[in-house]
Amino acid sequence: MARRQAEARTRYPGDIYLDPPLPVRRGQVVAYSGESGVGLPHLHFEVRDGDDAPLDPFAAGLAPPEDRRRPVLESLTITAASETTFVDGALREQVYPLVEGAGAAAPSGPVRVSGPFLAAVSAYDPAGPDGKAGIASLEMAIDGRTVYHLAPRSFRFEQYPQAGLIFDHRRSRLGPAQFTYRLLRLPGNQLAEGGPAEPAPRAESAAEPGALDLPAGMHRMEIRAGDEAGNRSRAVVCLLVGHPGTPRAWRDGDGSRGGVLVHFALADAAAPPRPEAKGAGVGGCVAGGPGVEAEIWSGEGERFQPLSCSLREGACLAPRDAGVGDRTARLREVRDGVQGPWVLALPEGAVAAVPPASEPTLEAWPGFLDVMLALDAPVVPELRLTGGPEGATLAPFLYRDGLRCGASIDHRRLAGAEPLAIAAPGAPGGVLARLAIDARFLGPQDALTYRGPGFEVRLPAGSRFFPGPLLVRAVPTAGESRLPAMSDAVELLPEGEALNERATLAFELSDAVLDPRALGIYRWDSFHARWTYEGGDVDSTGRALTLAFRRYGRFALLQDASPPVVGAVSPPAGARNVGRRPPIWAHVEEDGEGLDFDGVAFVLDGRPLESEFDPDRGLSRVLDVPDLSPGPHRLEIRATDKAGNLSDPAEAAFEVR
Repeated sequence: MARRQAEARTRYPGDIYLDPPLPVRRGQVVAYSGESGVGLPHLHFEVRDGDDAPLDPFAAGLAPPEDRRRPVLESLTITAASETTFVDGALREQVYPLVEGAGAAAPSGPVRVSGPFLAAVSAYDPAGPDGKAGIASLEMAIDGRTVYHLAPRSFRFEQYPQAGLIFDHRRSRLGPAQFTYRLLRLPGNQLAEGGPAEPAPRAESAAEPGALDLPAGMHRMEIRAGDEAGNRSRAVVCLLVGHPGTPRAWRDGDGSRGGVLVHFALADAAAPPRPEAKGAGVGGCVAGGPGVEAEIWSGEGERFQPLSCSLREGACLAPRDAGVGDRTARLREVRDGVQGPWVLALPEGAVAAVPPASEPTLEAWPGFLDVMLALDAPVVPELRLTGGPEGATLAPFLYRDGLRCGASIDHRRLAGAEPLAIAAPGAPGGVLARLAIDARFLGPQDALTYRGPGFEVRLPAGSRFFPGPLLVRAVPTAGESRLPAMSDAVELLPEGEALNERATLAFELSDAVLDPRALGIYRWDSFHARWTYEGGDVDSTGRALTLAFRRYGRFALLQDASPPVVGAVSPPAGARNVGRRPPIWAHVEEDGEGLDFDGVAFVLDGRPLESEFDPDRGLSRVLDVPDLSPGPHRLEIRATDKAGNLSDPAEAAFEVR
């Protein structure tokens, strides 16, 4: 193995086939396993069929381990799947912790959605003292009907990209282990059952393929997870689905009825509450009748104070002594237990000032883009999202929540609409801000080459599982002090979108005299809030660094200017009475590209020792410690990373008894 590592210049020696095979007998220990696919070399036990496809070893006859611990269902994530969908009133996504109760886990209250949505559950199977393994089976039912089932027993290696259709990459990772499973079958997922196999024809503002689009009313979601030992867990969730309208609201001119009076009229007659779906009652979940909620701005921060509303009178009232007579009120309809969008009721003579020019926030969701803008007060001026050379209106800006307004547009309409801008009357040139983002909409057989300032993105035909977007924008970044940026970062959105075929990102290399070994392409890890090394190969022209990738995210070309740091050493300096064959190891910190397989050099009394570095633990160990003679000895340690950076030497003099 050491010879293969040296030949490949990597700690991954590749497949090694024993020729001739080594005979083993039943019950013989041949190796120890326990790693998760990275770190030190380790054993993977696999069972494959005649076509070399991996099989579930338990399904193939291996006895499952003794296990009485059930899978853990941690949280449920609900994400809007269309521009018209909101979660809990004004959110596009919400994570609901699942709390274990009598016989089932559940969120603390109902999930309220106003349109098509996507669902995912974070779950794991306890392994060892504190480890987390993936679950063996997952099922989700709505009102007693199973709509998704995942229990793969075998897969082909070419199906590996479908992992992005099973897991939500945004919330799944190996270190620390986190598994977030989708609860719907996206097109292209051949390893699960349920839902449409292919996307249905999609209207201009339809839901994302695979989304749940339930009729208004109360529904029961049940999530069931199992492990190989037969342990089962479940969660029960009350879903309230409604389509409230947008009420018309206006203020009383003088508040003569004893306080601030807000009138409203619903868009249509509020329907009575719908009958409860069969078996939908969950933990006291009740949709309740129709109504209107209203609040008035406090005048500071984003705080609002509640008003008292009467559906029969069509009015909301604040006490005379509330001191809010000249402030903006907001109202929303509640139908089937679901809140609709807020609308504003302005005081008489209120003028919406154009907000100061600021950087809009872009939020790319699976089916649409939100362009958000901060306000000084909840008074929305006449802002429009525009696109194209003529500045055609794409969407209006509407009040969203707090001190924010937003415009939403489906990815299909967004594609090719650049340049995007926010138009505002009274702003210089009529434009408040310009948006540096380009959008493309691709089918599974579409290929794309996108050239931006200093970078290029290439998606081959077959890269997408189903029709969807690619949003591209350059984002200024300084990198980090030990990883300075060589150019702007490139953001490929929606984050976490999985690809069937690898795409390529290429950063141009400048003429500056920098060793290409010191440059790498990094991905932003939002969980750890840091840049992580992805790779990078110099192309055939020598003028670009390229990376093949399978999921969207934020990437940057960074310089590894961070030499490794050798920390704790064993035996430590000054140690006495050390044994004749002591464990020899060193902790090494490395922020950039990482260390080679032989990146830590141990020299004992002038003699080099063979060692192995475990990147998961930042620990390098000498593999074969020599038998040391009694007396003083001297250990020297230096680490070299893949960029060629050399650590300061660490030295330890110790004495063997």
